[in-house]
Amino acid sequence: MELRIKMLDSKNDLLVFTDEKFMERVVTEIIDYCCINAMFHIYDEKENLVAEISAFFIDESRSYNNGLSITTVADCMSQELLDAIKVLVKSEDYDEIIFTPAYTCYIQTLYVYPEFRNMGIGKYLWENIADIFEYFMNKDIHAIIVYPKPHTIIKNGNTFEKEPIEDDEMLQRMKSGLVLGGFKEIDNSNYFMKIYLDE
Repeated sequence: MELRIKMLDSKNDLLVFTDEKFMERVVTEIIDYCCINAMFHIYDEKENLVAEISAFFIDESRSYNNGLSITTVADCMSQELLDAIKVLVKSEDYDEIIFTPAYTCYIQTLYVYPEFRNMGIGKYLWENIADIFEYFMNKDIHAIIVYPKPHTIIKNGNTFEKEPIEDDEMLQRMKSGLVLGGFKEIDNSNYFMKIYLDE
């Protein structure tokens, strides 16, 4: 299946094929902020919007060089990001990722629309998410954090809002998928993280 990935307000779209390995490479850093909130739209070959991703990218090195803690930066962006970063900072793995010239990413939403599920789209995105982010952000990703929570999307013009839903079966599938993908739960917090430094 062919997918077109578009990062809103950014570089050219990216065409990928779900039956092929992701092959794009980081070129050069172009963004000069401590934290970036980015949104991605994913379209199929018929130009149907099949999935959406929103994520925060925090540069710890740049934050500290500017006299800011990672929690201060997160607090300036959103409560949801701050909650995730507080869990990360208390974790035993945090020392492994700070001060490296790369981003820590918090995935706020990775949502495949219901009519396009069970087609391999979500699987492809999760398996290649760090490479996709590195392509668009032009910088390495050293860790990704996610808080799995079933939700639905309510579109409002060009933006969307998450609406949580109670679905224990879906939640367990999400957690199992993250673990299969190499994510580990952070200290029984329901936040999951994968470190990419050695990949």
